[in-house]
Amino acid sequence: ANLDNPDLDYVDKTTPDLDKRCDLDYVPKVAREKNVRISLSESFGFGGQNAVIVLKKYEV
Repeated sequence: ANLDNPDLDYVDKTTPDLDKRCDLDYVPKVAREKNVRISLSESFGFGGQNAVIVLKKYEV
């Protein structure tokens, strides 16, 4: 599935604690369909047990 996962805690861009200089493409409340080519997953554990995986869509 080519989806951008939603940010469930997002309110709107006028929330005062958001930095106005950081114009990100927010995905509020509902997932959005998008052509996803590369995905990154990070996992951080206790005691420095960290892992990162990058997945790229196979193209023929």
